[in-house]
Amino acid sequence: MKRVIALQVVSSLILLFTSCNHSTTQQISSPDDRLSVDLSLDDRGAMYYSVYKNNELLVGKSPLGFTETNGVNLSDGFSIVEVERSSLDEV
Repeated sequence: MKRVIALQVVSSLILLFTSCNHSTTQQISSPDDRLSVDLSLDDRGAMYYSVYKNNELLVGKSPLGFTETNGVNLSDGFSIVEVERSSLDEV
């Protein structure tokens, strides 16, 4: 289950940042609001994330990106085109 949630979060991040010239910071929160992830872009379009637990910083601003083995750089050049919010209540 944790792996599915992690995959959903990563997919949401990719969709969020590849699909914004809205605010350069977006937040994703857990259903109980105990965990949240702030996602931001700098002037080059590089992605960063910060993680909070109970509103306390758990992981400071950290880069999010990678370079493929064939040299394709996937660490900057992103922009926020659209933001779509939804929620899911699983029992």
